[in-house]
Amino acid sequence: MDLLTHTLAGLALGTLSGEPVSLTNPIYLSAMLGAVAPDIDVLWGYKKLKRRRDLPKWLQHRAITHSLVGMPFIAGSVALGLYLIFPQTSFWMLFLFALIGAISHSLLDLMNCYGVNILWPIKKKAYSLNIIPLVDPVLITFFLLMIGSVNFNTALPPILFLISLMYIGLRWIFLSRAKNAMSLHYAVAPGVIQVRPSIISFNQWNFFIEENENISGKVKCFPRVSVRENEN
Repeated sequence: MDLLTHTLAGLALGTLSGEPVSLTNPIYLSAMLGAVAPDIDVLWGYKKLKRRRDLPKWLQHRAITHSLVGMPFIAGSVALGLYLIFPQTSFWMLFLFALIGAISHSLLDLMNCYGVNILWPIKKKAYSLNIIPLVDPVLITFFLLMIGSVNFNTALPPILFLISLMYIGLRWIFLSRAKNAMSLHYAVAPGVIQVRPSIISFNQWNFFIEENENISGKVKCFPRVSVRENEN
């Protein structure tokens, strides 16, 4: 995901504390910094930017700092730094919200097409659910609503958070319908079908099939499945 989405996600998760939104509030700072800090690995590991082919595979972007092993270290570093500045705040509260932010970062990256090495170093493989686009206007809207509503009604952010989870679940269902429809329509194995979500519609997916001949197009999966191929 993009930096803006991760930042808003961290601030939105900070609203679950029930405290008013403030960039000087250590709880919000810990959640926001925890949500963006995993991308620090671009400084040494993103070969598309650095073009350093001498780096080993495990030093690539979305690996160490995005993994289940790395997230607690990211959260601990953020919490320690903030605790030195705000000693009146509980270190463990800072750690909790920094960890929540770091987890949100990896989960959001896991849900887009590029994936994340979340099981590093046990499995050095990028996993991808591919259910949301790199920039999702719906999720961004939910995050903004959570941030904007907490100062007026502390009960709204948790409700909006649950609705956003339901939205992600709905996208997962639509993805499954789209892939199953493509598999039946073209009589191919689901594994050869590449499906990517559309930014403009959560009901429309772009697909590409490399089987005998390249086939691409768009598929809608609600209320009825419909397929439209691109013209060659």
